[in-house]
Amino acid sequence: MLTSRRNLLCLALGLALTGMLTPAVAEDGAGATLDQLSWMTGDWRGELGNGAWIEERWSQVAGKSLVSAVRMVGGGRTNMLEFIAIEEEADGIVLRLQQWNAGFKPRSPEPMVMKLKEVEEGRVLFVNEGATEGMATLGYARPAHDQFEIHVTMVGATQANVLQLSVLE
Repeated sequence: MLTSRRNLLCLALGLALTGMLTPAVAEDGAGATLDQLSWMTGDWRGELGNGAWIEERWSQVAGKSLVSAVRMVGGGRTNMLEFIAIEEEADGIVLRLQQWNAGFKPRSPEPMVMKLKEVEEGRVLFVNEGATEGMATLGYARPAHDQFEIHVTMVGATQANVLQLSVLE
């Protein structure tokens, strides 16, 4: 028994030293890479109620970035457009998000900037450090192959609002 445990510890140490063993969760974004977010790639759509819907189109990871174009439609017209860029930078992974109302009128003068907080297989969370209004956190999850979730926590809220999306066909 002791020999088996020692062998497992030696194997784990050897894999860790050669970089073949990576933690499932990178806390505070430490050591995370964009490749860990490749599961986000795809075209997604979710119902918002009253005939309104949202769609997100996530690109493949390339050029140290992962990008998404988002459209929210209600009442027979586009009400909101959004562009998201997740980029691998020297000090970690950063998400930048800019939204526009109909007519391409910006909702804010500058994009929102969020830092990667944690990532694991099929789940990621970004935090808006120092936010006093708007989004405090933004997360994404892929609980199943054909399902995608957006988790939004507003400043002052105690829990996230979750939008359920499915594969857009």
